Amino acid sequence: MKRRDFIEKSTLYSSAYALPKSSNLNDFDLSNAEPVVISTWDHGLLANRVSWDILAAGCKSLYAVEEGVRVVA
Repeated sequence: MKRRDFIEKSTLYSSAYALPKSSNLNDFDLSNAEPVVISTWDHGLLANRVSWDILAAGCKSLYAVEEGVRVVA
C-alpha cells in the first residue's frame, strides 16, 4: 500500500467514527446556534477578529470567511 493511499483511507475511516450516528440533518436543532470563528495559528487571530465583526454586523458567513482570508494573505 502506498503512503498516500494509507493516509487517505485512514482519514476517511477515522472521520466516519467522529460523525454523529444520525445522518439526518433534520435531527439537529440549529435554531439557537451561534457563529464560531476558529483559527489554528496565532497569525489567524486578526482574521478571526475581522470575521467576527462581520458576522456580528449580520452579514453572511461566506463574506466573513472571504474577508478573514484577505487579512492573513
